[in-house]
Amino acid sequence: MDADLLALQRGVHRIALPTPMVASVNCYLIVDRPLTLVDSGLNWGGTLDALERALRQLGFALEEIDLVLLTHEHVDHIGLAEAVARRAGADVACHERLAGWLGELPGSLEADDAWTAARIAAHGAPPLVVAAFEARMEMMRMLGSRPRPSVVLREGEELRLRDRTLRATLRPGHSPTDTVFADRGHDLQFTGDHLMPEARTTPYLVPGPAGGWRDDLAPARRLRESLGKTAIEAPTGLGLPGHGRPFTDVAAHAREQLDAQRRRALRLLDALDATPRTLFELVRRTHSELSPARTFLGMLELLARLELLLDEGLVEAHEDERGCRFSRPAA
Repeated sequence: MDADLLALQRGVHRIALPTPMVASVNCYLIVDRPLTLVDSGLNWGGTLDALERALRQLGFALEEIDLVLLTHEHVDHIGLAEAVARRAGADVACHERLAGWLGELPGSLEADDAWTAARIAAHGAPPLVVAAFEARMEMMRMLGSRPRPSVVLREGEELRLRDRTLRATLRPGHSPTDTVFADRGHDLQFTGDHLMPEARTTPYLVPGPAGGWRDDLAPARRLRESLGKTAIEAPTGLGLPGHGRPFTDVAAHAREQLDAQRRRALRLLDALDATPRTLFELVRRTHSELSPARTFLGMLELLARLELLLDEGLVEAHEDERGCRFSRPAA
C-alpha cells in the first residue's frame, strides 16, 4: 500500500509545501486533539497560501490548529511557525535543545553563518563562493521566524495527544537540534531531515570548541552515530520525512543510509592521490558543475565522506599555516 495512504489510515496527512529554493518541504497534520501541525514551511507568501489551501481541502482552517510541533532549526521547517501560532492561538512544542537555540535568535544565527563563511574560506573557497554562501544565508534568515515554544520537551519525554503519544528523541547531525518523534502506538515516526530516503541528509557545520578542521568533521560523525541509533531503536513501521514521500521500515532505511554513505565515501578515493588538496579543490574535481551558490553544499558533502575515510585510515590530513589538505596515505 502507498505510504501516504498508510499515514492517512493513522490519522496523519502529509502536506508538501512549495519553497523558492527546493522542490518542496513536508509538514504533517495530525488529526487528533490537539489538532497538530508538524513543522510549518518557510515564512513566504507562497508557502502560507499553499498551507491554507491544503488545510481547507482537508476540511480545516489554519485558525483551528492547536499545536505546532517542530523537528529542527532550519528555516524551511520553522519559518511559518510564529505566524501560524499567532493566528491560531496555538502552542509551539519542541525539544529543549531547539527551544534554547530559538531563544538566542537572531544573533546566534548571524554569528553561526559568519563562522561558517570563515570555515568555507579556510577550506580554500574563493571570495565568490563565500559571497554566494553569505547571500544565500541572508535570504534564508529573511524567510525564518522566531517562534516561542510554550511546550518544551526533555530528551525522551512524551507529548500526549488524545489518541497517541509522541516520544521526542534527539538525532543530531544534519543540525544540532534534529529531533524525531516516535508514535509507537501507530507504528510511525516523524523523522524530519534526519532520515529522508529520497533526499540526501547533509551534515551542516556548527561552531566547535577549537574552530579547526577537526571540528568541521564532527557533524558528519554525529550524523553517522545518530543513524546507527535509529537503525537499532526505531520502529520498523512508517517514516514521515521532512522532504520526499513517506516510507516503510525506518530502521532498514537508516541502515541503507549508512551503507550509502560508505559507498559514496569510497568513490571519493578516485579523486584523491598523493598530492594534498584543499576541500574546495576536491569539490572542483568531483562536482565541477556546481554553481558558486551551491558549491558550499558540495563542500559539506565531501567533508562527510572525508570524515569516514579519515576514520578508516584511508585518507591523510595535512595541516599547516595555509589550512588543511587531504590526500591518500603515502605508500
